Amino acid sequence: RARPQDRGQALAQRALGHRRTGAGAARGPGAGPPGAPQRRGRRVVTGAAAAQRRALRPGSIDGRLGDGTTEQRETPTVVTGLADVVEIALGAAHTCARLGDGTVSCWGSNGFGGLGDGTMQDRASPTAVEGLGGVAQISLGCYDTCARLDDGTVSCWGWNDTGKLGDGTTTDRPTPTAVPGLTDVAELAAGCAHTCARLTDGTVTCWGDNLHGQLGDGTTDPRSTPRGRPGARRGRPAHARHQPHVRTAQRRHVPLLGR
Repeated sequence: RARPQDRGQALAQRALGHRRTGAGAARGPGAGPPGAPQRRGRRVVTGAAAAQRRALRPGSIDGRLGDGTTEQRETPTVVTGLADVVEIALGAAHTCARLGDGTVSCWGSNGFGGLGDGTMQDRASPTAVEGLGGVAQISLGCYDTCARLDDGTVSCWGWNDTGKLGDGTTTDRPTPTAVPGLTDVAELAAGCAHTCARLTDGTVTCWGDNLHGQLGDGTTDPRSTPRGRPGARRGRPAHARHQPHVRTAQRRHVPLLGR
């Protein structure tokens, strides 16, 4: 069966190759963006090769560069109407910025509500996330966005087919939705199909797709709400867990990505 990194790459490719305006075509239950790998029993079926080829094409077909156009740019281009940025985060086909006042603006593909503006319209320039403030960190998945707030809670929005928004459903959300029961979050990390949070007590909780056991709960069952990880080790960032490391000449551990 597909390796974990293959599934993640396929999810990213299908998101990059997908462009929608408005609400888009109706989807059946459990359907993701066109060309997506779908779960059939225990197998993951990848999307069309043409969609994957489109995913590798450079450019800004959905406005993800934020310059007000959908033109390809081969040199740096200023994002329009954006200032006082303290954090930037990239998804597969959208981009978000956390501003100094604790608000968030996003732009790019919005076919599943990942921009958080209450619509499913692509945006070629920064658009404020609706009703969100006091943000301390942002983390983007393929077509979804999560925010850690100053009070240690988490809100997520966008594509939710795998339950990775953590709200107990698999319903896409075009506006921020609180992850129920999740508090004392110190760090947040969103993958293509699952999300993890490091808590202030040093433990980790994860939710979303679990085909390869990536939630670390001893099963391969998907979870639409946060679950604790039995025997979770303390002290390492959520995004660094389970990554092989090498020791440099300065005796620092450096994670090896892509495995």
